[in-house]
Amino acid sequence: MKGTLKAGDRIIVNITKYEGLFANVLKYIGIKQQISNNDIVVFKLDTTDSSLYVKRCIGLPGQQIEIKNGIVLINGNVYEESPKVIMRYKVWHHSFSQLQQVFDSLKIDHYVDFLRSFNYISLNLELKEYNKLKESSAVDSITVDISNIISLNPNKSESRLDVSLNFDELTIPYKGMSITLNNKTYDSYQAIINKHESARLSKKNNTYYINGIRASKYIFRYDYIFVMGDNRNKSIDSRYFGPIPTTNITGIYLFKI
Repeated sequence: MKGTLKAGDRIIVNITKYEGLFANVLKYIGIKQQISNNDIVVFKLDTTDSSLYVKRCIGLPGQQIEIKNGIVLINGNVYEESPKVIMRYKVWHHSFSQLQQVFDSLKIDHYVDFLRSFNYISLNLELKEYNKLKESSAVDSITVDISNIISLNPNKSESRLDVSLNFDELTIPYKGMSITLNNKTYDSYQAIINKHESARLSKKNNTYYINGIRASKYIFRYDYIFVMGDNRNKSIDSRYFGPIPTTNITGIYLFKI
């Protein structure tokens, strides 16, 4: 969450709806935990995990999420990102001195972690900085710097590039959502079901099984959200580990101290 939060920051988290006696009472009487798009949530990857993670909620249960060339779409519409979101960009220019003047006028600190080439510079920009900079006449164009996206597994030929910038459309599961089991839904949801649903989805000879019993459909037991880090180029988030169940949420970030 660099840009919003940094390593070592201390934060205040609202856990009223998620942990403790009051949370248990709310769950018992059926009051649903409310999370909104762009909330920053604190969660565990699974119920046995002692580590806590902090990411921004991008997609809610039942919403369709897709990422095209780094642009997040929710239900087919461009998602209104937090202005704190950071991406690594190449800023192409025809005059570096003019570009420096623009940076100074917009109060963009371009000396932090930037690389300079002949006709572009590479640097991290918050979304609000990107939106200001792209309107400048000193800028020829701005493109995502894909060379800065770190590899998910450097020992394999596949990289994080595809899922960092492009993510196939997925309906985020919600409690009671029914899916027909086929090749597409198996690829999309098998890992989620096996990790979070206390069930085992498997396939043999194009026949699908839930806990060893032949099945044609699956109904989800929990609500899920899709989370992403604000430092998009270097964040391990739902693009890699998938949506997380709301039962894994510890609280909602309020502010840092």
